[in-house]
Amino acid sequence: MDIHFHPPLFERKNDKEWKIDDYIVSEFLGKGKFGLVYKAFHKDSQTEVALKILSKEAIKSYNMVKQLRREIEIHSRLKHKHIVNMHGYFVDKTYVYVVLEFAANGSIFKKIVQEKTFSEQLTAKYLFQLLSAIGYLQARKIVHRDLKLENILIDKDDNLKIGDFGWAVHNINNSRTTICGTIDYLAPEIIEEKEYDEAVDVWCLGILMYEMLYGFPPFHSKKKEETFEKIRNQKLIFHDDVRSLSSEAKDLLQKLVGFDREKRCKIEEAIKHEFFGFCHSSNNGLLSAYRNR
Repeated sequence: MDIHFHPPLFERKNDKEWKIDDYIVSEFLGKGKFGLVYKAFHKDSQTEVALKILSKEAIKSYNMVKQLRREIEIHSRLKHKHIVNMHGYFVDKTYVYVVLEFAANGSIFKKIVQEKTFSEQLTAKYLFQLLSAIGYLQARKIVHRDLKLENILIDKDDNLKIGDFGWAVHNINNSRTTICGTIDYLAPEIIEEKEYDEAVDVWCLGILMYEMLYGFPPFHSKKKEETFEKIRNQKLIFHDDVRSLSSEAKDLLQKLVGFDREKRCKIEEAIKHEFFGFCHSSNNGLLSAYRNR
C-alpha cells in the first residue's frame, strides 16, 4: 500500500514533478514522531521554506496514513496571516515531503525559555493574533486540538503563525470524543471523556496566555494524574508573588479558562475584551495594527 493524497499536488511550473533535488536542504529545525524538519532553499523560486520530511515506513507502521492525509487536506486550504502557509507537498518511494512557510524566529516556546515571561502588552499583541487565527478556523468548522507553545511560530516581523495541524479536524457534527492533545493543555471535557467542540481551542488560548504571563502552565504537575486532578479542581491560581497581573488580564484568563464549555468565552467576545484596550492605551501603539480589525 502506497500513500496517496487528495487534493493533488500544488501547482508546478510546466507540470514538472517536484522532487527533493529542487531544494538545497540546510539547517535542522526540529524532530517529530515520523520525521525531521529542515530549513531549505527552493532553487527555482529562490524561496526559503521549512521542509518536513516524513518516513513512509514510520507513517504506515503507526497506522497514521489517514491522519496525515487529513492534515494535508485541511492545512493546504488555509490562508491566514497568522497560520503557517502550506505551499504543498510531494512524495517519493521513501518519504513524504511537506513544504511549509519558513518562520525565521522559531517557536514561541523558544522565546519564553529565553525571556521567561512576556509583558502584558506583548501578550496582548500575540494573543490577539491567535484569536484572529482561531476565529478563522472556527468559521470553517476546523478544530486544531493541539495548540501549544511548540506549535506556534514567530516570523521575521515578530508576528505569530499557528502550525502543526496533525490533530486538526473538520468539526462537521459539532462534537468530538477522541482524546488527543498535550497534557498541560487538555480541556476538562477531554480528560473527562465527554463530547467536545471548538471550545477546546479557546481553553488552550487561555493556557497559552497564562504561560506568556507567568512562564509556566497553570495546572502542570510532574505526574499526569496530578495535572488532571488540578484541572478537575477547577481553580485557576494567580501567583501574585511571581508577578502582579492587571485586573483586565485576570478577567480574560478566567473567561478563556472557563470550566463549563457552554459558558466559556467565545472568540468574538474575547477579541472585544477590555484587556486589549487597556494594553493598547499603555503601550504606545503596539496593538494599533490589530485592535480595530
